[in-house]
Amino acid sequence: MFNDLIYPGNELGLMRGPKKEAYHRIRNLLYSFSEGGDTARHSQSSYSSSSSTGKWRGIFLPNSEHSFNSLAEIAGVERDAGEYARCIDVPIPSGKSRTVFDRRPSSVGVGEYPVWARKELIKLREACAQHSGYAIEAYVKFLIENRETVETKVRAYMQTFDQHLGDLSHLDGAFIHAAKNCSLIYAGGRMAIEAAVVPWQPERLLSAISQCFEATLQESQKSETALERGKRILKAKLKGLPSKPAEGGVDVARDVGFCGKLEGDEVGYTISCAVMKKWLFRPGQLQAVIFWLDHVKCLRPSKPKPIDGSRSLLWAMKTPRWQGAKKVKSYCFVDPFTKH
Repeated sequence: MFNDLIYPGNELGLMRGPKKEAYHRIRNLLYSFSEGGDTARHSQSSYSSSSSTGKWRGIFLPNSEHSFNSLAEIAGVERDAGEYARCIDVPIPSGKSRTVFDRRPSSVGVGEYPVWARKELIKLREACAQHSGYAIEAYVKFLIENRETVETKVRAYMQTFDQHLGDLSHLDGAFIHAAKNCSLIYAGGRMAIEAAVVPWQPERLLSAISQCFEATLQESQKSETALERGKRILKAKLKGLPSKPAEGGVDVARDVGFCGKLEGDEVGYTISCAVMKKWLFRPGQLQAVIFWLDHVKCLRPSKPKPIDGSRSLLWAMKTPRWQGAKKVKSYCFVDPFTKH
């Protein structure tokens, strides 16, 4: 129904159940939607569909009173990079504005602005309800009529947006991917201007979409405290770690873990899972650090990280024998602080 269209979602934060559970359901939805494929079913099932018809593409556009970052914090978890690449938070309203209008027209006085903004918002809602569906039909017809040149123009507009943002090499790969998504949205807006569907000016569109991306970066930085704090704790705890457990056998209640030289100058660590949980006890810290270790390719997990948004860390755990003694559930990783 929403293939190749915007898929709107109203107030996702109001999903049934406790607020702590809302984020996990939202995260699963994000991963499922971004995969772009229907659930595999037996061919005899009445709900089965062929692989060619069970595909979709779209732009998921949910709104919520609480940002996904905030919902993740309430749930006590940290959003991983792959999720940011799939769905970003754009704070609305921006700054001190109380509505989606963040600029006051020169013809409207300062004291009149709040009332004016509310009235304009009501008018916008009424207009959207009255003219629902008209713009997309005209837009699609324009794209079909100009299908031979659309791809070239879209790529050129995306490049314009990329150049406007400048060098993003300092950002995490997930946000570079998000910037590409924003460039596609900008290109779509430019095509709408060409189709005379919207009365926008190209420079205002460029400013609006780039400001949304910048606001996304600022919003994401608010949720990085758990990871940054967790990394500081881990770095401090790893100092002075012995190269093997204490003499007299392994005592899980006493022994933290050990380190050892690997190939070259790398140092490998084996840390008790129970100890790591004590070190990183605050909400979201442990998961954030484990995801970070995996992201920078320092973690040595028992199996690849699942892509279904699960908060379980069983995939990251191993049960090696400590110095030939009993098996201990552990996190194994290469020193991440010598390179990152």
